[in-house]
Amino acid sequence: MVFPAILDKLSQLFKISINIDKSTHIQINSNNKITDKYIFFEDDNVLSINLNQLSSEEKEQLRQILQNSVDNGVPLLEENARERTEDIFLKEHSSEETDVLGFFKGKIPDDDYTALRASLYLRSRFKERATRPVIDELKMEIIQKYGRRGRNISDLCSAGYFDALKEIAENLHKNTFLEFYEEIVGKGAFTIFVSERTTSKQLIQDINKRITTNRRYGGTGILQIHGIGRKNIETIKIAMDDIEEIFQNITLNTRLDNRVMVVTIKF
Repeated sequence: MVFPAILDKLSQLFKISINIDKSTHIQINSNNKITDKYIFFEDDNVLSINLNQLSSEEKEQLRQILQNSVDNGVPLLEENARERTEDIFLKEHSSEETDVLGFFKGKIPDDDYTALRASLYLRSRFKERATRPVIDELKMEIIQKYGRRGRNISDLCSAGYFDALKEIAENLHKNTFLEFYEEIVGKGAFTIFVSERTTSKQLIQDINKRITTNRRYGGTGILQIHGIGRKNIETIKIAMDDIEEIFQNITLNTRLDNRVMVVTIKF
């Protein structure tokens, strides 16, 4: 969807006349005290939208318009374009994602929380079968903005770990959970996160590659494998049997606690 088409969609949604020859900006607000759905400043070509007064159908249409504008590099929103689009999408479309976000609000560092929101949005777009360039761009934005922790959070989110971490956090003291959380997120560069889509063969190949690369470049000599849930734990167990045969002079330390398996490989 190119620029004129995007503006045409906005004009139809709010029944306004937008001057396509002028720069157009959108402000997103959530104000219960204001009953207007929007205010259009025609002279400046600025559209101020009040989300709280829009119907679910209108929010969905707006979400699609903003999503297309971001995907096509059309800067309609004045600031935080991606974050605003994420908010609209997640609030209106997935109770699963909003449950996760609501639960971790205030429980993890603020930057991690924002990275989690972006990662949940990325996961949702993937489920929607967004094009590969769009997915790659979203992932790269997370990495560029939040660094290694952002990459780890994105990988954890894609593997469904935050859904499982929510259940674990409910049964752990806050400080204990934060220690566990930091170990996973902070050490992600030396960790493999096993998801339900991971086969034992894929896991063996990944471990093999990580150990070989680590040895070649004089890395830490430590690799951790994390799995949550019965299926993932079984995948790890099968892979470990083969890993011990493939590699000489390695030691395995296995910890199983509350449906979480962590295998530390020293080599």
